[in-house]
Amino acid sequence: MNARENILGRLRAAQTQTPMAEAAEPSSAIVSDPDVMRFVAALEANHAVVVSVTREQLPGAIAEQVRALNLSQLVVSEAHHAWLDQLPASCKPVFWQALGDTPVDALFDQPAALTGCYAGICATGSLVLRPDAHEPRSLSLVPPVHLAVIERKNLVAGLDQLLARPGLREEMPTNLVLVSGPSKTADIQQTLAYGAHGPHTLVVFLVQDRPA
Repeated sequence: MNARENILGRLRAAQTQTPMAEAAEPSSAIVSDPDVMRFVAALEANHAVVVSVTREQLPGAIAEQVRALNLSQLVVSEAHHAWLDQLPASCKPVFWQALGDTPVDALFDQPAALTGCYAGICATGSLVLRPDAHEPRSLSLVPPVHLAVIERKNLVAGLDQLLARPGLREEMPTNLVLVSGPSKTADIQQTLAYGAHGPHTLVVFLVQDRPA
């Protein structure tokens, strides 16, 4: 027996002798108030703006941020048209589905985009985006301003709870995006610059309606 066969033999023996550890049962999906506070604090520490609202307040809060940022246009999926009910006349809504044959190219001419979120991770203050045909990755990447809506009921305490979700267990998406703040980079002198590789501004609307 040569060295290679000896090593492989020992590895096979170890696999048969050591039982696989069972996956831990995920804890309750309902996060606590301290978890939510940790989520908000982590996002704000990374220079995101967090606006806590109820479901009824959401359209008005979006309109307020649009005015504050002086946005002339806002790209959004048609699925979220109800969020634009109070959009000021100075801002034109642009539906992603109507951007034409080269929508990604068209996004480079848009000042901002509004998306939903699949989940949020409280431990790290991360938004979890699950891009699809209705809300592609480019929507949250190309425009310089990203407005994102996350519902409290979709928050999880940690990454393990996220990965324990039935939807992810059954069909893991090819692209799952974690966003923890505006895009930033630093030069050799550690001087931070925002917006070099993505949006320079991130506004998160946290819908605080309690889970049923």
